[in-house]
Amino acid sequence: MKEQLYNKKAHDAKSFQLQAEQIKQLYRNAPLGLIASPINAAVLAIVLRNVVPSQALIPWLACIFLVTIFRLLLLQRYRQVLSTSVEAGKWGTWFTLGAGLSGVTWGSAGIFLFPATSIAHQTFIAFVLGGMAAGAAATYAVVTPAFLAYAVPALFPIIVRFFAVGGEIHTAMAVMLLLFAILIIIVGRQVNSVTLLSLRMRLKNIGLIADLISSVTTAEKLNRELSEHRTHLSELVDERTVELMKEIDERKRAEAEMRRTAERFQSLIENGLDMITVLDPDGKILYESPSIERLLGYNDTELTGMNIFEFLHPEDQDAAVEALAKVTGKSGKTENVEVRIKHKNGTWRLLDAAGKSYVDDTGEVKVIVNSRDVTDRRNMEDSLRRVQKLESLGVFAGGLAHDLNNVLVGVMANIDIALMSPELEEQTRRRLEQAMKSSDRARDLTNRLATFSKGGEPVKKILSIGHLIKNSSDVALSGASVSCEVAVPENLCPVEADEGQIAQVINNILINAVQAMPRGGVVRIKCENMPAGSDDASDIQEKRHVKITIEDQGPGIPVEHLDRIFDPYFTTK
Repeated sequence: MKEQLYNKKAHDAKSFQLQAEQIKQLYRNAPLGLIASPINAAVLAIVLRNVVPSQALIPWLACIFLVTIFRLLLLQRYRQVLSTSVEAGKWGTWFTLGAGLSGVTWGSAGIFLFPATSIAHQTFIAFVLGGMAAGAAATYAVVTPAFLAYAVPALFPIIVRFFAVGGEIHTAMAVMLLLFAILIIIVGRQVNSVTLLSLRMRLKNIGLIADLISSVTTAEKLNRELSEHRTHLSELVDERTVELMKEIDERKRAEAEMRRTAERFQSLIENGLDMITVLDPDGKILYESPSIERLLGYNDTELTGMNIFEFLHPEDQDAAVEALAKVTGKSGKTENVEVRIKHKNGTWRLLDAAGKSYVDDTGEVKVIVNSRDVTDRRNMEDSLRRVQKLESLGVFAGGLAHDLNNVLVGVMANIDIALMSPELEEQTRRRLEQAMKSSDRARDLTNRLATFSKGGEPVKKILSIGHLIKNSSDVALSGASVSCEVAVPENLCPVEADEGQIAQVINNILINAVQAMPRGGVVRIKCENMPAGSDDASDIQEKRHVKITIEDQGPGIPVEHLDRIFDPYFTTK
C-alpha cells in the first residue's frame, strides 16, 4: 500500500514538473506572437482603411493593442515571479485566457472588418488570420488549450462569414479555410506531442544524472567507510581504485569517442548531398537517408519495406537487377549503374548509383547504395551538345548564305540589265520582273541564313499580332481543304517582335497543320493577353505578353521528335 502511494506521488510530481516545463516553454515562445500581433494588426488596418469605416477599424485596432499590453504585463509578471510546479497551472490558465482574448479579437475582424464589396480585401483578411493561426501552431502548441483558445476563435468567425455570404467563390474559400483550420489543429497536436516527448526526455535525463551523482556519492562514502575499517588493506584498495579509475576514464573516453564518431557519421548521412539506401538481396528497402526528400520528394521512412524496383524505369530494371546480383554475389564488390527513378511528383530523375554489399552483425547480407542525382548535369551536357551542333550548323549556313548571295548578285544584276532594254516584249518583261521578285525572296532567305550563322538579334518593332496572324493564315491555308477559326479579341495588346520571323513561324506551323490533316479539318488560332506572373512562359513570365495557341486535328508530334522541334531546319519530310 505504501509502495503504491509512493509511486502515485512520484507520478504526480513528474506531471507537475512536466507541466511547469510546458508553461516555461509557452512563455518563452510568447514574445514572437506578441511582437507579430500589433504589427500585423497595423498592416491590416492600413490595407483596409479605404474599405472599412474608421468607426469599426479604430476600436478593433485599440482592442488588439490593449490585449497585447495585457499579455506583455502578464509575461513581465511571470518573469519576475519564480514559478513553482504547483503554480504552473495558474500561469497556464492566465496565458490561455490572454491567448483566447487575442484570438477572439482577431476573429472579430472576420465579422466587423469584413468588406462586403471587395473580395480582394476579404481574401487578405483570410490570409492574415490564417497566418496568425499558423504562427500560433508554432508558438502556442506546446500547451494545446492555449493554442486552441487562440486559433479556434481567430479562424471560425470568418469561415462562418464566408459560408453566410454564399456564392461559389465564398463557399470555396470557406471550405478551404475550414480545411486549413483542421490541418493547423492537427499540426498543433503533432507539435504538442513532439514537444512533450522532448520535455519528458529532458526531465528523464536530469533524473538519470541526479541518480548517477547520488550513486557516485554513495560509492565514495562506502569507500571511505571501508578504508576506515580495513586499514591493513588500504594499499591494495588504493592501487585497485587507481586501476579502476583509469579503466573508467578510458571507458568514458572510448564511449565519448564512439558517440562523437556516431554523431559525425549521422551528420554526414543526414546532411550529405548523396542519397544513402540500404537494401536486402531482393531489393527491399531497409533504410533511406533523409536526403531522399530533397532528391525525390519522399520522406526517409515512406519507402521503407517497399521494393526499389517498383520505382525504377522499366527500361532500367534489367541493368539494376544485374548490378544487384553482382554485388550480392561477391562481398565487398562495388558496382555502378545509372538508373531512372520516379520522383514523388511523377517525373523521372537520373541517378548515378554505386552499390556495395556487406554482412551485418546477424550474418545477413545487405547492400548499401550511394546515389547521386545527375539529371541536371546530363541535361546540361545534352544542351551543350545541342549548342555545339547549332554552332556547326551556323558555320555551314553562313558559308551557304555567302555563296548564294554571290550567285544572286550576278543573277539580279543581269536581270536589271535585261530590264533596261527598250526592245523587250511585254511578256518577257513580266517574266523578268517575276524572276527579280523571286531573286529578292531568295536574297531575303540568304540574309536570314547569315543572321542565324552570326547569332544576330531579331529586328523588333511594335506591331499588331492579330492582323499578322490573319494575313499569315489566309496565305498559308489558301487552296487547302482545311478551314481556319481565328479568335482575336478586340483589346489584344500590340507586341514588340520581328515581323518577318513571327510570320515565318506561324506560316510554318500552319503548313505543318495542313500536312497533318490530308483529309481536311479545322485549325483553331486563339490569341489572348497574359498578365505578368502567369506560368505559361517561364522566360517572360515577369512581363505582360500575348499568348498564341494554334490547335489542329492531326495526330500530333511523335514523342521521339519532341526534343528536336526547336532545332533549326529539322524536318521529318
